[in-house]
Amino acid sequence: MVTLSSSGPSSQPAGSPRVMHLIEHLEIGGAERMVTELAQSLAQHGVPVSICLYRGWGPLADSLIQAGVPVVRLPKELWSRPL
Repeated sequence: MVTLSSSGPSSQPAGSPRVMHLIEHLEIGGAERMVTELAQSLAQHGVPVSICLYRGWGPLADSLIQAGVPVVRLPKELWSRPL
C-alpha cells in the first residue's frame, strides 16, 4: 500500500467521526472533483478524512496532499483478483 500525506497521526478523541472516501482515481472528472472538494472542506472543519484509490493517482491528489489529507493507493493485487 502506498500512502502520501503531509500530516501526522490524528489527535481526535476516541469516538469522533472519521471519513475515508474510496474512489477509482483522482483524474479530472466530476466525481473526483466532488470528492476532492468535500475532503478539503471536512479537513478544514477538523474532521479526519482520507482518500483511498484503487487504480491510479491523478492530478487532484496534489491539492489534497497539500491540504493535509492523506491519500492512499491500494496495491493492484488487492483489487484485481477475480472473486
